[in-house]
Amino acid sequence: MKIKLISFLTASLIMFSIFAHAQNIADTATPQQVNIVVQTKVQTTPKNTAALTANDGSAASPSKDAQITPIKVESKYFIITIVKDLKISYILLKQLVIALIILLITLLLIKIINVLYYQIINLIWKKKDKTNDALHNIIDIGRQTKFLLAFIRVIRFILIALILYIFCSSFLFLFPVTKGIASKLFLLIKGPLVSFVIAVWDYLPNLIAIIIILAISYGLSKFMRLAAKRVATGKTVIKDFDPDWAIPTYHITLVVLIAFTFIFLFPHLPKSNSAVFKGISVFLGVLLSLGSTTFISNIVSGFVITYMSPFKLGDLIKMGDNVGNVIEKNGLVTRIKTIKNEVVTIPNSTIMTSNTINYTVSAKEYGLMLYAEVYVAYDVPWEKVNGALMQAAQNMPDILKTPPPIVIQTGLENSYAKYQLNVFTDNANKMFDIYSVLYKNIQDSFTKEKIELAVPEILSLKTQPYQPPNPILQPGEDIKK
Repeated sequence: MKIKLISFLTASLIMFSIFAHAQNIADTATPQQVNIVVQTKVQTTPKNTAALTANDGSAASPSKDAQITPIKVESKYFIITIVKDLKISYILLKQLVIALIILLITLLLIKIINVLYYQIINLIWKKKDKTNDALHNIIDIGRQTKFLLAFIRVIRFILIALILYIFCSSFLFLFPVTKGIASKLFLLIKGPLVSFVIAVWDYLPNLIAIIIILAISYGLSKFMRLAAKRVATGKTVIKDFDPDWAIPTYHITLVVLIAFTFIFLFPHLPKSNSAVFKGISVFLGVLLSLGSTTFISNIVSGFVITYMSPFKLGDLIKMGDNVGNVIEKNGLVTRIKTIKNEVVTIPNSTIMTSNTINYTVSAKEYGLMLYAEVYVAYDVPWEKVNGALMQAAQNMPDILKTPPPIVIQTGLENSYAKYQLNVFTDNANKMFDIYSVLYKNIQDSFTKEKIELAVPEILSLKTQPYQPPNPILQPGEDIKK
């Protein structure tokens, strides 16, 4: 294919050179160098023969006494002028060569566009699984790839259509017969194109202002993000400013920056003063205010929770009936993972209106108290029960030596006494493991001391007086008997 194109181009250039040389010859030719061939049928008389031959150049000039009389000429003649033929042929062939060159350039441009198109498609398919950006959290990689491919196809179609339009207009403009069609094709795009260029030129000052405003806002956002990251990672320390506040504060300032950017951009937007634009703005504002009450409430609650710092990521907390570690905090919700690997999502507005227990903070700052309650009958001395419970708390892992375990008798019921064993730990994440080991040790210790663990329901049944069932009455017997 490449060899054919090169050969065609070479032949076209040779033809163009030949016709250019012919044009040079035609332009420099003189009348003496032009042979005019005349085919004539002439009737003569003896008196004008000499004059005719002299005029034809084949005989001497006539004598002074010779008289030339008018003659009657009936002829069919064809005058072939080399200059005229050369010019007509050159113009026609020149137009054909230019048309062929335009066609060749058009085909080459389309070929280049197709090659670039397929190279870009191959690059997209190679890079689609290697890219990792924030857009993947919004649109999956498959949809992104399809969108890019569709966008590139549209660009390719527009470029090829533009090239074909220019080719058709140029090709038709070469020949006088089709110049009118070429002019009409040109007028189809001239009006919209001129209007577009004038509109862009008139809007250019506003466009420059928008670019400057966006550039300043972008620079400020990057600076704020860098500062927030340094504070959050501890590289920059601000007195009385918790590092956990850095990213939320950045988000707040970013929202304020975006709001001010929009305020400055609004007067420079196209048609910003039109009634339609203002109506759409009012409609969106009303829609946002009516439909985002819960959303705004969660956002505000999220920021309040952030600055209150009731818990951090990784803390073990209890919220309502849910106990688990905090795995995510954002402006809308908080997520915790329970011991059963259940992820519970709690809106921030709910957290603001409910009680939250932070086991991690309690364990680190004060020592978290874990307790187990047992029920023992009154026939077992309390000293023996206390000793068995203290024995169960000895040599347990993750238990603090100071303060030491303590036993509290929390109640005296009708048929049993309530005892509570309290131990302390500084590792809240081991709370469930500690409870499991503690209950096992209590059971082993009571079995060793031969102390029976009472169940309140069973004890209440045992202590009630025995009542025999009612006798079955025979027919006719009185119930009083």
